[in-house]
Amino acid sequence: PVDRVYKERSERIIKAINQRQSIAEDIRAPYDLIWDDLDEYVMPRRSIYDIGTRKGRAKGAKVGEKIFDGTAGAAATDLADGIQGQTASPLITWWQPRWRDPRAKRDKMALGWLDEVYDAMSYELKNSNFYEQLNEAYNDAVTYGPATMRQPVWDEVNKRLVFMSHHPREIFYFTNSSGGQECTRNTVNT
Repeated sequence: PVDRVYKERSERIIKAINQRQSIAEDIRAPYDLIWDDLDEYVMPRRSIYDIGTRKGRAKGAKVGEKIFDGTAGAAATDLADGIQGQTASPLITWWQPRWRDPRAKRDKMALGWLDEVYDAMSYELKNSNFYEQLNEAYNDAVTYGPATMRQPVWDEVNKRLVFMSHHPREIFYFTNSSGGQECTRNTVNT
């Protein structure tokens, strides 16, 4: 009886997930056609995804064969690089942890600990692929609109954090009841 209850519950959950995914695909369908054009004419290196209406580039197919002028791609890259350079460059202090509590702001031990945390986090960011993946996300934001990065995972072999930005075709967005966005990753086709 426990196995039957578990199986029925699992089937209900699977059905709910599939229904939600179907709704998300229907909502996003018009954007897939626009993104196909962006893949072909602006960001051909991103056209390898086999998600949505796009069936992906065939093996050995020429990349960017429909591009006759690189102006759009160069402009998008320049904009993404400029945004990153002004907001989250590894060369500038673009974030700094601070205490909210006035007592902690005066406590030398608390301030020292916060400095140690900042140094450790800065080191881990610089040792990771964060800035490369952030640039990929900025390129997605500039061209496709949405940009998504997942939380990092620890690479035990290389002893570093690994970040991953996801192509907009891999992500489906929903607006929750308070107007905020939540997303679900399409793991079936990736």
